[in-house]
Amino acid sequence: MRMPFSVRGLSRLVGLVVVGVGLGTLGSLVAQAQATGATVAIGNAWAQRDEVTDQPMVTVDYTVTYASAPAPRATLTCTMTQQQLTRTRTFSGSAIVPGGPTGPHTGTVTIEVPEADTSIEGEFTVECVLRSDRELGRSNTVTVDVPPPGTNVDRPSLCCEQFQGCPDETGSSCGETCCCCGSGERCCPDLSGCCPA
Repeated sequence: MRMPFSVRGLSRLVGLVVVGVGLGTLGSLVAQAQATGATVAIGNAWAQRDEVTDQPMVTVDYTVTYASAPAPRATLTCTMTQQQLTRTRTFSGSAIVPGGPTGPHTGTVTIEVPEADTSIEGEFTVECVLRSDRELGRSNTVTVDVPPPGTNVDRPSLCCEQFQGCPDETGSSCGETCCCCGSGERCCPDLSGCCPA
């Protein structure tokens, strides 16, 4: 009886089937990886300095939308970078993005600069990366301008300005939460200390 395929032809056919199955599995894995990814977007970022410590901090508004549900619980890390002549300065902050529904999930990440680097200023680029057991998504890049030391952005009114002195407090200077001026005194107009009422 004559066989329709030779042994060599049959082995080639089996090889093609195996390769086809392999490519199909690879395509399925790629599709699965794409399906469990996420879109990360920075809506806004701004810098300010703490009015007491003068340390700069950057706040980043983000939106995360997962490609499919249930989505994994992930960590969003935002990094601000400044390229200098002799080195690159980077500072980071993180937030947990809940899993479950696809979203969108919105929130903020705060990047706090260490005390040793309080003197930084100028333009930084900010980018965020979302990770679980692997990278799920990477954001757009935005720029933020860190104000020089001794300045505040959108500084709120101090207690001295709001209450014209705190007669129940004692002390010699304006504090963060109250003026700390004694009875018969009020905060000086220049906020430098306590003056006679």
